[in-house]
Amino acid sequence: MTYLTPAQREKLLPSQQVETISLADFLTSRRAKKGKPASKKKAIPKVVQTFFQGRCELNKSKINIGIDPDREKSGIAVWKRAEGNTKGYYLCLKTMTFFPLLRYVEGAYSPDTTVIYLEAGWLNRKKNFHKDRGERRREKIAADVGANHEVGKKLLEGLLELSYTVVLMRPQTEKWDAEQFMLYTGLNYGFNEEIRDSAKYVFNS
Repeated sequence: MTYLTPAQREKLLPSQQVETISLADFLTSRRAKKGKPASKKKAIPKVVQTFFQGRCELNKSKINIGIDPDREKSGIAVWKRAEGNTKGYYLCLKTMTFFPLLRYVEGAYSPDTTVIYLEAGWLNRKKNFHKDRGERRREKIAADVGANHEVGKKLLEGLLELSYTVVLMRPQTEKWDAEQFMLYTGLNYGFNEEIRDSAKYVFNS
């Protein structure tokens, strides 16, 4: 695997406005049982918060994959980038459970030519889940959100082990509904929210 050196990171940060981290650093922090709270970082104006360098350079991919993690089935959208006179288009729009998704990505798309855009809800600040709702309802919403975050973190770990370049994306504030999805993409089916969210991350990328 190839990861950015400290010198490369210094060159990247001013222009790309992203923060990079090595796989070793990530796995160490992920698996550590104890440790000091992470220091607060300055807000980044772009939706891209962090990217992990795998075998494909960030802007030289042929395939971009958007993933919206979900505890039941995650949305996945595969975008074939424009090449020559050929416009970009979706190769895959579906929902998949955890292990089939990893096996599908590994079997169909090479880490040498693929960049993955993974929704990372855990990057957002914690929310108070609708104080006007009952306590049990709030607890269920919080548990569901936490489960989705855990799926996302496990997907990140698995994809990094497979040498993919992964870009973490903050959840989108403006989502496409089915009508908007069909209008922007030109497709004649609206799909579900998980697919639309994953598709938006890589549309015309």
